[in-house]
Amino acid sequence: MPRRYEDRSNLKSLREIKAEEVETVIVKIIKVEEMRTRSSLRILKATISDHTETAFAVWYNQAYLKKQLKPGIDVVLTGKVKEYYGKKEINVIEHELISGDPKAYTGRILPIYSSTEGLSQKFWRDIQEHAVLKYACNLTDSISFTKRKEYELISLEEAIKVIHLPKDIKEIEKARYRLIFEELFTLQMSLYILRQEYVIKRIGISQTKDNACLSEFIKNLPFELTIAQLRVIREVGYDMEASKPMHRLLQGDVGSGKTVIAAWALLKTVGNGYLGVLMAPTEILAQQHYATINTWFKTLGINTSLLIGSMPSAEKKAVITKIATHDVNILIGTHALIQDSVKLDNVGLIIIDEQHRFGVKQREILEKKANNPDVLVMTATPIPRTLALTLYGELDISTLDELPPGRKNVETICIKDQSRAKVHKFIEDRLRKGAQIYVVCPLVDDSETLDLANAVKTADNLAKALSPYKVGLVHGKMNSKEKEMVMQNFYKGNVKLLVSTTVIEVGVNVPQATVMIIEDAERFGLAQLHQLRGRVGRGELQSYCILITKSNNPAALNRLKLLTNTHNGFTLAEEDLKQRGQGDFFGIKQHGLPEFKLADLSRDEAILLKARELVLDIIKNDPYLMSEEHSNLAKQVNKMLNKFIQF
Repeated sequence: MPRRYEDRSNLKSLREIKAEEVETVIVKIIKVEEMRTRSSLRILKATISDHTETAFAVWYNQAYLKKQLKPGIDVVLTGKVKEYYGKKEINVIEHELISGDPKAYTGRILPIYSSTEGLSQKFWRDIQEHAVLKYACNLTDSISFTKRKEYELISLEEAIKVIHLPKDIKEIEKARYRLIFEELFTLQMSLYILRQEYVIKRIGISQTKDNACLSEFIKNLPFELTIAQLRVIREVGYDMEASKPMHRLLQGDVGSGKTVIAAWALLKTVGNGYLGVLMAPTEILAQQHYATINTWFKTLGINTSLLIGSMPSAEKKAVITKIATHDVNILIGTHALIQDSVKLDNVGLIIIDEQHRFGVKQREILEKKANNPDVLVMTATPIPRTLALTLYGELDISTLDELPPGRKNVETICIKDQSRAKVHKFIEDRLRKGAQIYVVCPLVDDSETLDLANAVKTADNLAKALSPYKVGLVHGKMNSKEKEMVMQNFYKGNVKLLVSTTVIEVGVNVPQATVMIIEDAERFGLAQLHQLRGRVGRGELQSYCILITKSNNPAALNRLKLLTNTHNGFTLAEEDLKQRGQGDFFGIKQHGLPEFKLADLSRDEAILLKARELVLDIIKNDPYLMSEEHSNLAKQVNKMLNKFIQF
């Protein structure tokens, strides 16, 4: 697809171009010379001319172009115009060598494509023009003529022709709208059909019984549930009582109380005579869930078991036996739950915590062990609305958008690297007062190209400086057992300061950890920084997050300033999506979704919602796309579903 367009229908001459404007001209190269500044900057300066006057064109640090820019050749130049002592100079942004008739480069709006050295824009335009004129007529439209008219969409054939062979700027916007609409519409329709296959066509478990344990559980909690928690409990309860399997995403900010919802759902399924299963991505998180749920359920006569990889073989066998004899009501574990030796039947509910940390296959294996159970997947990563609709279009979505009252915000400050001494004094003071501390680095080891803090060296330096306090190290290059051992020591308080990469960004709950220090904080996205900040402030003590940066980049510093002033994860997630784009936000690639050619979720929410409206309009009358009117759409959906696997 073209990355931009140039309107060459009425090009200006050198005499007509104005200083401080970005202009495009066609000129002849008269002379080329190379110069070098005192700071060793290499400048290529060409004398250029057209039928009106002469001027200069300048390229910075592109001396290799001297071989291309021969005197006598014609060239299209685009750049910002400067004027020095009455002489115009173009600081060239892009140039295109003219071969053949110069008229082929003017007189119309021309698409500009991403290219590589040696392949000219004319080459790409010729290729695309040939392909469009020969093959665009063979395109089948997934949206019927009736619906196109109703939603004011041009045909797919016309859109492709306009995008590559535009006649005016206004029609380009219509074509772009149609192609963006097509991408978002087809994806959402595919996700709906996937949902049909998963939920609507399957007969699930109707878990209608409410039992005394549920109300007793709520009554005995040492805190009041928030309005958001009560709303989500109603949503989950409604799904569990339906005859179709629940397939719901629960998303909530750090500390919003997802575990209570999980416990309530597990208790409901146990009250209906079924086994409840909760799978967590790490052993320490599984153990935390086990400890919390056991505390809540200890007076209710619920038999809860834990199954993790590091357990002694005898303990594992004992748990597996209890599962087989139905002596377990709630099973909590890690990947150990998907082992062949673990036979799960009579499962009423599967909960997957921090679901994006699991592979698609792992989640499928766990589900296939049961017979159409209710499924609740949870994430503590707030997801922007457009991304949630796209990533999880086949899931119902519940959102905990309210924090429990009285929870203290983590005091967040941003400091420059030069003030590091103050941070070390703060660390020493906190350690003396019994606090535990995280230090997060962007790299594991030293880099020859990046001047960034690395975890190994940082841990070594801090261990020497802070003796006798024990310093731990955890990073992605360590195996699972090594990481678990260090995390356990930190959890138990044996390690007072933990140096880490971002492997600790989700799940861990260490109430005595009250300080989070993030090195080279500008290297992380806003959503990721917020997740890291969420590792502290888990108890009643005031907690702190210190962002250290070497950057002088205004945009980077403004981003960090936003984090210091904002504690709402959903607000930060929306801003992160705008700044970094959908490709960098977690989930796109690991969900197997196709990458968009034109659509941008941070920009195209209005089109996404309009496309969703059409999806709902179509499925209301033709839920399985069986009508002749939707035959092309059905083929397009099947084609897309074959390209990716979605949970």
